[in-house]
Amino acid sequence: MISKERVRKIFRHEAPDRIGIFDFFDNLTLVNWEKQQLIKGQEPSDYFSFDLDFRKKNRDKNKFQVVSFNGPFQQLASEKKLQPALIDFIREPKRTGEFFKKSLDNIFSGYTVLKKSGVKPDAVFICEDIAYDNGLYFSIDKYKETLFAFHREISGYFKNEGLFTIFHCDGCVEQLVPFLVKAGFSGAHPLQEMPNPNLIKIKQDFKGAITFIGGISLLRLKGLHEDIYDRVHELKEGADYIFCFDGPIPQDTEFDAYRDIINHVETTGAYSK
Repeated sequence: MISKERVRKIFRHEAPDRIGIFDFFDNLTLVNWEKQQLIKGQEPSDYFSFDLDFRKKNRDKNKFQVVSFNGPFQQLASEKKLQPALIDFIREPKRTGEFFKKSLDNIFSGYTVLKKSGVKPDAVFICEDIAYDNGLYFSIDKYKETLFAFHREISGYFKNEGLFTIFHCDGCVEQLVPFLVKAGFSGAHPLQEMPNPNLIKIKQDFKGAITFIGGISLLRLKGLHEDIYDRVHELKEGADYIFCFDGPIPQDTEFDAYRDIINHVETTGAYSK
């Protein structure tokens, strides 16, 4: 089964041959591996046969193609820095709302440019870091009053384009998951393991409603790798899971150990025929 077909099945909650697999890397990780001639000039997505392709050029048509945009709050934080953005978000709702409307134009016009250039993605990755280890930066009621409608509009727009939408947010997102489902997002990433201790239960509660991507702590890289495979076995239930670590692979990661993990995950993540 080619990667594109495999991941499409996962987002449709249909059982593929195995779970999807991909990862992000610290730049220095790849620099170190290149210097040691370990990946021999190849893109990691090619060397490790990842299923998702985030490249802007030289995309592999057999992989599941993803393009990314900053979400409304992420655009605000990028322009003002996080703390001033949060102050405006709380104290200046009208002005912030106007900014968020413009942010949608940035996303949709950016997608139109890509489309006209011949890029044909399968999914859109929306980066929206609105949480930290203990929860959202603001109350869930504030989220419902402000950002939710914009997130629903983003999801609806790309659904009409025939694309899946993946919502990226670090930190504790347990309160947010039900609203991501209501907004129509196809997947949630990276579902960091330590801040989200109830992930397995949440995944069971929303079975068939949203695809879970990540949920494997980077701390497990330094522990017994059998723990990783046990975790994958738990998360793959329901055929709605894509493997990745819950943060970029750090520069002190041993190449051989990481390669062995990916090879084992392919086996552990297989579904019975």
